[in-house]
Amino acid sequence: MELTWHGHSTWHVSVDGTDLLVDPFFDNPKTDIDPEALDPDYVCLTHGHADHVGDAHRYSDATLVAVPELVGYCTDNFGFADAVGGMGMNVGGTVECGDAWVTMTQAAHTNGIETDYGASAGVPAGFVVTDEAPTREPAPDCGSFYHAGDTSLMTEMRDVIGPFLEPDVAALPAGDHFTMGPAQAAIAADWLDADRVCPMHYDTFPPIEMDPAEFERELEAMADIETTTVNEAKFHALSRAGDFELSVDASGEEGPTPNQVLVADYASCFTFACRAGAQREMDVELGEVETTAEADLNDDDDLTSITFEMHVEADLDDGEVEELLDLGEDICHVRDSVKESLHADVDVTTDAF
Repeated sequence: MELTWHGHSTWHVSVDGTDLLVDPFFDNPKTDIDPEALDPDYVCLTHGHADHVGDAHRYSDATLVAVPELVGYCTDNFGFADAVGGMGMNVGGTVECGDAWVTMTQAAHTNGIETDYGASAGVPAGFVVTDEAPTREPAPDCGSFYHAGDTSLMTEMRDVIGPFLEPDVAALPAGDHFTMGPAQAAIAADWLDADRVCPMHYDTFPPIEMDPAEFERELEAMADIETTTVNEAKFHALSRAGDFELSVDASGEEGPTPNQVLVADYASCFTFACRAGAQREMDVELGEVETTAEADLNDDDDLTSITFEMHVEADLDDGEVEELLDLGEDICHVRDSVKESLHADVDVTTDAF
């Protein structure tokens, strides 16, 4: 699949021998292409606003992909003679377009035709273009491109488009005023979890002037780690991190206590850090490593000290052990997160197995 952005919301999508043109509008400062140089097999229109159908009339020999109301308008006014299924498609549907498959998704915004909004173009939409027929579990090598149209932020992105249609590339409007701005577009990017995200619908005219660096900054500000903790009663909580669950119980009856979790997390991270440091900096394979962690609490159940007893399969001399511990301390992220008085005292036994 090859993707070319021609400014505003105009995208040229090539899938093997099939060319699709999405929302043709070349009167924008981001492109200098001659519209006549393009000869698409399909024209996909997300909605009927002039800045999305402005050059559609040039390609009336192509097959139209749009909702039925917009197909009717384009047939009457632009001379289109063919549409997918003879009458267009609707949200939720998937149609085969040559070597590509096009799934129509929801979009949330208005959809009047022409500046006086004298006619309705049906519901607005987005598209997911794939190079294989979409299934409940997409093939690992299936390429997919999501064009969001002019939508606002929608939970549909988080609940349907991201997890089930799994776009590799997402084109998101980010110019604000008429669509999402940089901050909401960054949230959409996080929800979609696409490999690559491209801003669009910006800098075409004054109300949507936007520096793409703003979008980049918002993306960088998104949290790298997100967890959810549910506490239904008493002091037992279930924490979810991605697809994994961890049961934590302050009483220690139905799961480890928060302090036990912290100490175990620290021990795990330090163990992995030592292994990574040994491989990268010492060219040493540690083999099996077993780390026993102990911690002391005061009368208020606050941690006061932590010790690690590490047993390492590799036979290391004293100098290598010292270097190993220095590397572990430098690499371990959890160690950096606890106060200095809780930095673990570590004892290492080598040639232990």
